[in-house]
Amino acid sequence: MYEISLTLGLILVSLLLFVTEWVRYDVVAVLTLLTLNLTGLLTLEESFSGFSNPAVVTVAGVLVMSRAVQNAGVIQTLGTLMAKWGKTPGQLTLLIMLSVGLISGFINDIGAAALLMPVVMMVSRRIGHPPSKFLIPLSYGCLLGGTITLIGTPPNILVTLIMAQHGIEPFKMFDFTSIGVLVLLAGILYMTLLGRHLLPERRGEANLMDRFQIRDYLTELAVCPESDLVGRRLEQIQPENDFNVLGIIRGKTTRMSPRPTERIRSGDILLVETNPAELTSLAQKLDLEILSEVQLEDSDLSSDKVEVVEAVIMPNSPLVDRNLSQMHFRRRFNLNVIAVSRKGNSVIKRLAFLPLNEGDVLLIQGDRQRIDTSLPALACLPLADRKISLEVGTHPFLVLGIFLTAVLAASVEWLHVAIAFSLGAFLMIITGCIRPREAYSAVEWPILVLMGGMIPLGTAMEKTGTASWVANTLIDTIGTSDAHLIMAILYLLVTALTGVLNNPSVAVIMTPIALDLSARLEVSPLPFLMVTAVAASCAFLSPVSHKANVLVWGPGGYRFTDYTRVGLPLALIVGLICVLVVPLLWPF
Repeated sequence: MYEISLTLGLILVSLLLFVTEWVRYDVVAVLTLLTLNLTGLLTLEESFSGFSNPAVVTVAGVLVMSRAVQNAGVIQTLGTLMAKWGKTPGQLTLLIMLSVGLISGFINDIGAAALLMPVVMMVSRRIGHPPSKFLIPLSYGCLLGGTITLIGTPPNILVTLIMAQHGIEPFKMFDFTSIGVLVLLAGILYMTLLGRHLLPERRGEANLMDRFQIRDYLTELAVCPESDLVGRRLEQIQPENDFNVLGIIRGKTTRMSPRPTERIRSGDILLVETNPAELTSLAQKLDLEILSEVQLEDSDLSSDKVEVVEAVIMPNSPLVDRNLSQMHFRRRFNLNVIAVSRKGNSVIKRLAFLPLNEGDVLLIQGDRQRIDTSLPALACLPLADRKISLEVGTHPFLVLGIFLTAVLAASVEWLHVAIAFSLGAFLMIITGCIRPREAYSAVEWPILVLMGGMIPLGTAMEKTGTASWVANTLIDTIGTSDAHLIMAILYLLVTALTGVLNNPSVAVIMTPIALDLSARLEVSPLPFLMVTAVAASCAFLSPVSHKANVLVWGPGGYRFTDYTRVGLPLALIVGLICVLVVPLLWPF
């Protein structure tokens, strides 16, 4: 019982760290791995077995090939059709979820969402509705579509490979399709008829100043001859003063987004962003004259060569967990961050020292060409259809040919799924479908570390008898051996965990319990394992439960409760379908 208590305690501590985000989730996974070894629960080989697990290799191969498919421009065609046919909110919701659902069954969920999100933003504003009405359907469509195939989402891969470790014939590539398509269609029907009416109307303003609430922070200041700023470069004066120079008017010339090396001259008029409460003291301190009755609009922040764009920080961005000052952002990229929107709230004060998070929306000012080249390098997704990509000139039929061949080889078992997709990724690299450097950047290394660190926890649950103890306690507490009821409770437990944990971790923790539940009931484990995979994939209840939810959080201006209000009915609908249909497809 000591080992069971120790394992349960480790699970609870890991859960606490995941929920509070005191430590990065991949670091938590490594700490879990090390603790399992240091406490003697696992041997050295068992502790590091996760990194040699085929699931980790499979996910890496899928990510590389997904990026190549994205770059080939194959999927942008769907975005064009969406823009053409999405005439009403109902039609657009249906098209969004159907398109992204089918795509995410075969490529990375985040990649699918990133490809279509700019189009969704554009079309939603074109038909006069805020993006908040359509971005959660985009995210939920990704999650539902992931249930269609084995490679649609990491939980499917993890559950399948844990089955193989226990001597159970694993699910094949399209074994998920029957229940996955049914779940996807039910989700589309729910969101089209009911769910979209539960979504909030936020960030619907057409004006950037209104969306980011920066109008009151902008003013024009004239540089007096005696000012200490005269002759100094922008990069010298901005770090020591809490203001941001967006433009310089010099005589009849206006320079928007001036270079950090630009020197201030007497008589210049500076377009400045600063805290209005500190404006008077700032003007007095630097000998600047406040120009009154200045009414600024979006057009005042741009020029023939300079524009202002919104861009969301992707999970793999080098900006995550760093601030603009640490990145030397303005000097390196010659771009100016005017404001940051986080979880629907605008942040303007002391932007240089604000630690940035994935999902933050940046309002960026700069030269058009520099924006086009810098945003991909920063892994920031522009929230407009700018056609920014990293294409390498490969014909899309070559990319699709390699991808579909890998899927076919895995589905008919010519090759193990890990070998099929590793070979597919390798072929895409050597044929020039994707550059080696980009292939490395396509892999979400924190997710692989998370999987490698958490898989041993599942091993420990089996080895110490923790999974069996949880399964027996659950059945004894409920007081029934009805397989349908136990399956429903299993679904609810997995769904509740996905609200606070990333779904690979949920799959690792709950799959051993699902196996022991079926063993205690003396029924086939297949329906319990399928329900576990579907429930772990459908992480609807919170924005932190899946990176697709995080990605749309800022652009949609959502609150935490928006996901629960819309996602809870959907989760219950999916659960009902699973409990009723899964036993028909995989009998007890």
